[in-house]
Amino acid sequence: MEEVLSSCASPRLIEVSPHDLLRIKSVDDLSQLPPAWVYTSLKRSCWVVVRRSFPREGMVPVGVRGTSRDQRFAAYLSREAILERVTPEELVRRLAWMKNGRREEISPIRALDLVGRIMLEFGLQWGPSGSVGFEIATGLPIATMNSDLDLVIRAPNKLSHDLCRRLCNRLADELPVRTDVLIETGAGAIALAEYVRGDLPILFRSATGPKLVYRPWHIAG
Repeated sequence: MEEVLSSCASPRLIEVSPHDLLRIKSVDDLSQLPPAWVYTSLKRSCWVVVRRSFPREGMVPVGVRGTSRDQRFAAYLSREAILERVTPEELVRRLAWMKNGRREEISPIRALDLVGRIMLEFGLQWGPSGSVGFEIATGLPIATMNSDLDLVIRAPNKLSHDLCRRLCNRLADELPVRTDVLIETGAGAIALAEYVRGDLPILFRSATGPKLVYRPWHIAG
């Protein structure tokens, strides 16, 4: 996968998934008229995140992050406006956090070294998302010492409860920060912690909204 979109590649053919980060041209590319803080945010760093919502023809559901937790803006974006895409997995392949100037200062970023070793042992495809992933990809210093470390695991095939339980224990025992892990099944996502508890039905986050399901890997995409 190329990080920068090729000039010969049609944006309509680009596959995007929740948590992917997209660099866009300007705030004018958004489908809705945004509040004032969005202009300031995109002037600092013109990146948006793909959100989990039902897509429209030729449009991608995206969200804009502000400087505080209450500053979140949902909109749609034309595929033609995408200049660059970075996935959580791409950040791992490039070990992108090693180049972050605040790596030693911000423990959730520094913890990715340990996460990488653990995930490698379990043979999982993963990547950082949330504020940590956003900072690593864009260079905008938004993560803090108190930030949760949001992680995404791509698992189109079912993961066993035993594997997930062992993973959950390793992350809790060895990391100095709190993690929030989502398992992406291909049609939606479940929380690692909820899956490990074994309570059914489990909350399934889908493009059409949250729902309670018994078999999250049997939901059609």
